[in-house]
Amino acid sequence: MNAMTGSAAATPTWLPLACARLEAVRRSHAAEPAFAVLVERAWSALLARHAAPDLLSFVSADAATPFVPLLEALRKDLGLREDDPRLVDVAEGTLLAYLEVRAQDDLVDEPDAWERAFVYLVGELSSASVAAFARAAGARAGHFFAFRADVLRAFAHVAVREVAQQATGVPLERERLGDKFLPLAVCLGALAAAADRVDLFPGLVRIVSAAGTGLQLVNDVLNVAEDQRAGRTTLAVASLPKAAADGARLALLAGDCNATLDEARRALASAEGLAARRGLRAVAAVIARRLAFVDSVPARLLALHLGGGIS
Repeated sequence: MNAMTGSAAATPTWLPLACARLEAVRRSHAAEPAFAVLVERAWSALLARHAAPDLLSFVSADAATPFVPLLEALRKDLGLREDDPRLVDVAEGTLLAYLEVRAQDDLVDEPDAWERAFVYLVGELSSASVAAFARAAGARAGHFFAFRADVLRAFAHVAVREVAQQATGVPLERERLGDKFLPLAVCLGALAAAADRVDLFPGLVRIVSAAGTGLQLVNDVLNVAEDQRAGRTTLAVASLPKAAADGARLALLAGDCNATLDEARRALASAEGLAARRGLRAVAAVIARRLAFVDSVPARLLALHLGGGIS
């Protein structure tokens, strides 16, 4: 679950506090050396992969999955104060849930790179995330955890479907792409529960699924060369001619790139409209900025092809 770049924004006051809590969770395993080694290895690998000096820099980066701007936007739409302590609980749970999903991805994508004990780290991340969300949801915890169970069941279904289809070289269907982002709906749902707005649960799932479709389509375009080299069959990779082995980005620019980006625009516009109709104007504005970014993707893809990077 990657993301695409959007305009930079000020760091919300609750984010560094949540990152500090994760640092405390990280240090809390020091008394158990074998587990601590596993934690440090996973932590270092995550930051190194994204050239980030620390967790705050990693989750604040423009290219990060947009849970930070979406949580801050939903906070504004719900009328919660920025210093509400429940925001730190939600953010802590969100960061832990995000790391859990990344660890799951690593186990699936690189099974030979991680020892079997890594599965217990995934379980620890899940448990710690649940505890943080429970503090935030308060009296609405029962409603929230029923919602979480339903959403993560749907996520598990689509994740297993993608793994099974990858084994046969078949990409995940367009109509299921957005479900890869469903854990984000859980995180937004925790904030809605804290604000006693459990009525937003179904709408948040629809918004995340629609936005996720657009985000994933753009990711697949920008990552087409890396995915092809790794043997991952995305819709973008599947659209390439067989002769494009050494020029995937250029071949995509000459082929289905614009059609794919038009689909991404439609999905993001749908998500923006869904948010606006529910009175979530700040959330809609975040999605609108992601929609505007799509226009820059062909130039970014060409820059990557030419080796000039992305400015």
